[in-house]
Amino acid sequence: MDFITHIALGATSGELILGKKLGKRAMILGAAANSLPDIDVIATLWLSPDDNLLAHRGFTHSILFMLLVTLLFSRVVILLDRQKTISHYTWFWFFLLQLGLHLFVDGFNAYGIGWFIPFNDARFSFHTLFVVDPFYSLILVVTFILLIVHPTQNRHRIELATLGLLIS
Repeated sequence: MDFITHIALGATSGELILGKKLGKRAMILGAAANSLPDIDVIATLWLSPDDNLLAHRGFTHSILFMLLVTLLFSRVVILLDRQKTISHYTWFWFFLLQLGLHLFVDGFNAYGIGWFIPFNDARFSFHTLFVVDPFYSLILVVTFILLIVHPTQNRHRIELATLGLLIS
């Protein structure tokens, strides 16, 4: 999936998970966490086009990376949260869901991802979505924009986020 879709997916799911406690900050954290596995594109700047295809959606798209980053981020956020308004358990599930959604959605395009790297180099793909798929992404982007413009006190935010995720 493209970067914009991951931002919209992360922000929308972030609203569902922590929106009531964090307001729109949940959307920012969700967008950032959901986009994190694509940090591997930085390495691709120095690679040949052939190596680039293998590097992207490699280790940073593996289940091992997802678990390690989830443990690290949930621990760091707990240490930084002086008010302790959100439990370590909730933060753990928030980051696990965000990273898991990224891996799951990327598995639907034709390039496939290495879910089991470094233990197995096989790539997995369901071949149902394009990397840039407007039919999938448009609903998420519209939902994301509506969530940004609606005030955090609006009682329909949860329904809007749920509907956007279900339709997409």
